[in-house]
Amino acid sequence: MSDDLIPDKKNDPMAVAASPGAAVVSGDRQGADEPMDEVQSARLRELCDAQNEPFDTSLTREQAAARIEVLESR
Repeated sequence: MSDDLIPDKKNDPMAVAASPGAAVVSGDRQGADEPMDEVQSARLRELCDAQNEPFDTSLTREQAAARIEVLESR
C-alpha cells in the first residue's frame, strides 16, 4: 500500500483535536486574554464600590470573571 493513500493525521485538524493529549489551541479559551467587556466592567465596578475594594481596569475577561466570582461569594 502506498503512503499517499494513508491520511496524514498530523495535518488534519479534526484528527489532532480528537486525539488524546492533543495540545490546547489558543482559540479554545475564547477571549481569555482579551480585556474585560463592558458588562464585566460595570459589574466588577459595582461590586468593588460596594465592598470598598480597588477596581482594576486592566483585567482580562478571564481575570475579571474570577474576580467577580470571588466578590459575589462574599
